[in-house]
Amino acid sequence: MLRLRTLLVVAAAWMGSNVAQADVLTFRFTGRISDTILQSGIQQQAETHIPDSWLGQAVSGTFSMDLTGMEPRILEPGYSQLAKTADRPRSDWLTVTVNQPDGSTLVIPSGPVRDIDLLPGFCPECDDAYSHITNQWVPSWDPGASPRDSFYAQRTLNNDVAPFPRQSFQINLSGNGPEADRLVDSIDYRQATFDASLANWDNHGYVTDSPSAGHQTVYAFTVLSLTSHVSAVPEPGALLMAGAGALGLLLARRRHVSTRGPWTRRSGRNVAACTADGTHRTQLGERM
Repeated sequence: MLRLRTLLVVAAAWMGSNVAQADVLTFRFTGRISDTILQSGIQQQAETHIPDSWLGQAVSGTFSMDLTGMEPRILEPGYSQLAKTADRPRSDWLTVTVNQPDGSTLVIPSGPVRDIDLLPGFCPECDDAYSHITNQWVPSWDPGASPRDSFYAQRTLNNDVAPFPRQSFQINLSGNGPEADRLVDSIDYRQATFDASLANWDNHGYVTDSPSAGHQTVYAFTVLSLTSHVSAVPEPGALLMAGAGALGLLLARRRHVSTRGPWTRRSGRNVAACTADGTHRTQLGERM
């Protein structure tokens, strides 16, 4: 009976550790706030609404993509895309954290995300997430164009129902020609690496934050670095089942100890002897 119970507990623990895991890809970026950005190969003036002291200051942060149950779509050779789908119509697969010069941290989305895009009369862009990667991509409609490398990610929350907060984040790196062919080395999100210094066509990040009426933060930044790593995070159900299995094993162990009869009543001298005398280790030590 005890052996059967132990086997059942072990099976439960195994099931708990083997259920689906959350597949999270985390990007880390660094940049420098600027009032000009590189866009379409030209340095252009950027809108800002920040203290003057922020200009030239460092900005950094992360954005995480939960790819559980979704795979990038290959639209053309060299072009991979992530976006809302019919099977996953929400935008909560992409979250953003930005560390700002004054020590504050901006999280997008910072509040509850309503089903804005699922309600009639509201724009799909109100709560949106989108990303793409290209690597040596030549558009099918422009076969004579130079190969393009790029990375783009965007998260928007314009909560028109509330009507605040209104938040957005984007990061845009792209390059044309042979000098930019190492900007991105793969269209596989889990494998791609990036060299922001080769972004000779677009290089900018953009942040807007309006938590309430009369309060607005808007700024752009030049991207200095972008890295990523994949981490498989056990889903809550997996942790719960694994924890239950471990608890069951502990309870079974305690039950075994409390019902093993004469072994529990051996004196301290016998216990010491069995640990010191190797000839008794198998007979007694295994059961202590």
